[in-house]
Amino acid sequence: MEQQLMMRAAIFSIAAGLHFACGSSCPVSSTKTPEPAVPTGPSTSATVSSDAAHSPSVPPTYDTLIWSDEFDQPQLDPAKWQHETGTGVDFYPFMDGWGNDELQYFSPDNTSIENGMLVITAKYTETPIEGKHYTSSKIVTKTKFDFKYGRIEARIKLPQGDPGIWPAFWMMGANVGKAPERVPWAQCGEIDIMEMGGKTPERVGCSMHFGGWPKNTYRTKSTRITPGEFHIYRLDWSESEIRGYVDNRLYHTFPIDTDLKREAFRHPFYLLLNLSIGGKYAHSGDPVPENYQNGISLLVDWVRVYQ
Repeated sequence: MEQQLMMRAAIFSIAAGLHFACGSSCPVSSTKTPEPAVPTGPSTSATVSSDAAHSPSVPPTYDTLIWSDEFDQPQLDPAKWQHETGTGVDFYPFMDGWGNDELQYFSPDNTSIENGMLVITAKYTETPIEGKHYTSSKIVTKTKFDFKYGRIEARIKLPQGDPGIWPAFWMMGANVGKAPERVPWAQCGEIDIMEMGGKTPERVGCSMHFGGWPKNTYRTKSTRITPGEFHIYRLDWSESEIRGYVDNRLYHTFPIDTDLKREAFRHPFYLLLNLSIGGKYAHSGDPVPENYQNGISLLVDWVRVYQ
């Protein structure tokens, strides 16, 4: 994700299975029925890749639904998701703040299913939990579901207005972990389908991270949205390129067939959803408001994967 601390990649190489925390639109349907296919910081040492000479190819059409969650059960489906909890130190002592200066304690208690939607709520608490005055949730499909190539979509309504929030819908290489059996971040690859920093609720970003430590590389673009509304965040991922969309409007094309480092995007990934508080992407050093007693929520109508 954008503006990651250098510590993030270094610790990722030690801690197995640890993951962080990103024009006119087509109509956004609220239907729960899957539809047929339509034809979200680098560390300070990172480099931005250049793709100026790349000519985008015609992407494949992915129209077979292979996995979805419509959030139509009374609670989160344990066959599809699991929680990552805590502050990061349970994975490794130096990971407080998930290696990214985040201010929340991730708890399953902040996840619910309401009116056929996933709700992740961030809250302020007077009594800190493991030193954190904020609680929220992160859910992942790690060990439950991973895949290589396809179309990934989610219909999401983002929270608004506060500089400290950092919602994200993203993917991590399933081979992330401790060497030599697994590979460190960012060699494993990271794809941020959508992330939003609270200071700019009218913009969302789509990013890819790859390479290694200390010279990890990223490629990112952002686009405007209408805050406070549901939008469909989509990623088309093929063996040659990755394309980012909002409401079926293409705004980011990233080739993965021009650099050996981009082999990171040629193996299975799993999905993540979270609402973080703090972190450089969220507020760039501004104070985080202590006004979340009533909660601020990320709403997810559905998540679908096609091949």
